Amino acid sequence: ATEEGSLGMRLALRIARAATDRDRDGHSALFGGGDCDDRRADTFPGADDVPGDGVDQNCEGGDARAIAAAEEDPTPPPTEKVPPRADAFAGNVLVISIDALRADRLGVAGYGRPAGTSLTPNLDALAKRGAYFKRVWAQAPNTPRSFPSFLTSRWPADVAWEKRSLNYSPILPSNDTFFEGLARAGLRPIGVFSHFYFTRDRGIDQGFAEWTNDGAGTIAESNKDIASPRVVPRVIERLRKAAASKERFVLWTHLFEPHSSYMAHPEFPTKESGVAGLQEKYDYEIAFADRWIGKLLAALDETGLAANTAVLVHADHGEAWGEHRHYFHGQDLTEEQLRVPLILAVPGRAPAVIDDDVALVDVGPTLLDLVGAPVPGSYRGRSLLPLVLGQPLPPRPLFAELLPATAWPKHETVLLEGGWKITHKITERRWELHDLRNDPGQMRDMSREPGETAAIFERMKARLLAFEETRR
Repeated sequence: ATEEGSLGMRLALRIARAATDRDRDGHSALFGGGDCDDRRADTFPGADDVPGDGVDQNCEGGDARAIAAAEEDPTPPPTEKVPPRADAFAGNVLVISIDALRADRLGVAGYGRPAGTSLTPNLDALAKRGAYFKRVWAQAPNTPRSFPSFLTSRWPADVAWEKRSLNYSPILPSNDTFFEGLARAGLRPIGVFSHFYFTRDRGIDQGFAEWTNDGAGTIAESNKDIASPRVVPRVIERLRKAAASKERFVLWTHLFEPHSSYMAHPEFPTKESGVAGLQEKYDYEIAFADRWIGKLLAALDETGLAANTAVLVHADHGEAWGEHRHYFHGQDLTEEQLRVPLILAVPGRAPAVIDDDVALVDVGPTLLDLVGAPVPGSYRGRSLLPLVLGQPLPPRPLFAELLPATAWPKHETVLLEGGWKITHKITERRWELHDLRNDPGQMRDMSREPGETAAIFERMKARLLAFEETRR
């Protein structure tokens, strides 16, 4: 209750915990701090639990187990090009990422501003002719964790980071990205960006034959940038070149506009003020980005590439509007920060609306499967191509993580399974359980409910703890 109380109460609790933190590891054994051994600086909630050493470093009630050899595929990814399957899609792939776009803001999701007027007519049209996934979760609530997870098809803590605690840690060359897999399948990977995050020193350009990030500014400059008018013409120019040369490609680009600070656009005048005004600007940033996506899709038609180019659109995370006391993103693993849109339109494939629970880690395996390339054993996602083709896939658990970093030291994990969502707020030593089928906004914590719900909670808690204690 104190942690959810006034600022003064939270400050007093922080001071009390700091004063009683004997081993100076940032956690106290008193005042709900959760330190199970205040004499060891390597033992505290959220610490890496070394398997098999007899010490419960993360204070979860037992030593982590060693990972069985069978749980990892030791086969390294191929280094040479691989012949595709005979039934593989033989065309190109265009991947469009949109920053901070909530799943519920699409017109096909029922949203409009004003009511009945979609912000996203171009995305809506794409969704209606492609596979529109309605229940998609990002694996992290912020860009520097979500994109590495997306690229490597690994849960955030499984990614090989240069230094995980950094706000924008580069990833190591030992990771295998799905763009590298697409390159091995004969597609030329091309990246066209203009944003502070997409610099080569992040390591996210692995496997790309071309990578441009011209005009990118600092973090502060990017947050007030209007980049689509600069980025999209470059993408269109590169698409025209590819059409003329008849090269086979996978092109990835990123539109930043829905990210704060939200910029005003003359074609979308705003009227509101305060928080309502911010939401209005956010919505019209989405509408602005959708117009530029329309230009990209029109360029595919103009060049003749539409007939043999699959288009995938997704967001890296969502955006909060005070539903759980936070605004913007990166602070927790609530639905508004994790739920994102995902659309895959493949020429010649029938449209589909898919209600299965899926994750961004599934995108890489799906695209590799689409072009007939093998999926590395290190990937945690799976191909969604059967769902696109109208075939069922068995349900499976999904995970997401908020990893602590310099700017935001909170640590949380999430397990989604069977319509239920369990959240472990590791830093706060708290658990929550939500029935998303009946409570899609994640408003009612059912972790203390009796009976069958209690059994669901205990089962999911054990499964999430097992996930946490086999982090690599």
